[in-house]
Amino acid sequence: MLRAALPELTALEAWRLALGWSRAQAIREVARVYLEDDLLPPALSQALLCRYEHGQAQPGDEYRIMISRAYGARPDQLGSPRTTSGAVRARPRCRSTTVGGSARNRASTERHP
Repeated sequence: MLRAALPELTALEAWRLALGWSRAQAIREVARVYLEDDLLPPALSQALLCRYEHGQAQPGDEYRIMISRAYGARPDQLGSPRTTSGAVRARPRCRSTTVGGSARNRASTERHP
């Protein structure tokens, strides 16, 4: 429903908003899935999640699966943040706030074009 009203939203962003989650909460929920599997969650910033949502970066396969589990969706339902032509949609830059991880990890996870 959100994507019909706001077609500029990617599927990943629309799912998060439909769940009523902030980016910080989405990061916590993904971390919870990792912890349920007795895995150490990776450091992820709100800025990086924003880039995933806006097609400026792509999560790896493992993280894509964990996001899907946290959101209660199949990976294909969350879609690809890139347009069908492969072009990246121009979006506003997101504020950088990191949940978890060290300063070194934050710097390495936030180095995306």
